[in-house]
Amino acid sequence: MPDFIDKSFDFARIEKYRLSIQIDLNGFSFCIYDVAHNKHVVLKNIGYGKSVSDYADQSKAIAEIIENDRILKIRYPSCNCIYVSPKSTLIPEELFTESRLRNYLEFMHTLDELDEIRYKHLPELKCYCVFALPSPVVVEIAKYQQNIAFINQAYKSIYDLTRIRRNNLLVSFHPGFADMNLFYEGKLQFHNVFDIHDNMDALYYISAVVKQLGVAEDTPIRVSGEISSQDIDELSRYLPSLEAEHNRRMTLLVGYERSYRYYGLLNLHECE
Repeated sequence: MPDFIDKSFDFARIEKYRLSIQIDLNGFSFCIYDVAHNKHVVLKNIGYGKSVSDYADQSKAIAEIIENDRILKIRYPSCNCIYVSPKSTLIPEELFTESRLRNYLEFMHTLDELDEIRYKHLPELKCYCVFALPSPVVVEIAKYQQNIAFINQAYKSIYDLTRIRRNNLLVSFHPGFADMNLFYEGKLQFHNVFDIHDNMDALYYISAVVKQLGVAEDTPIRVSGEISSQDIDELSRYLPSLEAEHNRRMTLLVGYERSYRYYGLLNLHECE
């Protein structure tokens, strides 16, 4: 998809802009939100141009992207960054101890020695989202942006659900996996990460969650991220309440497919 750069974007108005970044194994996406005019003025996705085998390769590829993009090299007043990774978990407040962060994740995931462990509080759910970030990537981004907050995509999805507070199953697709979060009957009923590589995997896991948790058939199933519009149409044949997660204003601005593919990124400036 081509880059979106609004004609109103102005290098002289940087103090009015907020930068949001999303990083995964396939590439680097970012958008810029104009606070004064309440709209996005830039949305770009840039592939690495080569395969990345480890964090060092990824951080070098990110450095090249930033150095070769005039918009990215600018220091913005604030920056939020999502690092997409399945390495996350939720811990209830009563069981949370800051000194055991790495233990929480090692119980479920294989960690790299360069993973640094962080957490975000979800007070409405009385729990913490604990997640891993690759230290080389964090260091590289911090060279360019000082006032920066890093989060995991799972935290972002759950945060959105707590704001919406309506029955919803949110499914966010990423390279090789998907997050599923169910808000039902006034609370978060389910959170998990599944390895998903095709529509059969997606249909199996979504159907299993709906059936095992007794979710009403008309409960909205909202999908976003790395999924094609054709795949959404195919899944909706079997799951009639499934549709792309997007809003009309974003769709008019950047187009239907970009609106749901970058749904989490485009409203990241609202995330605390």
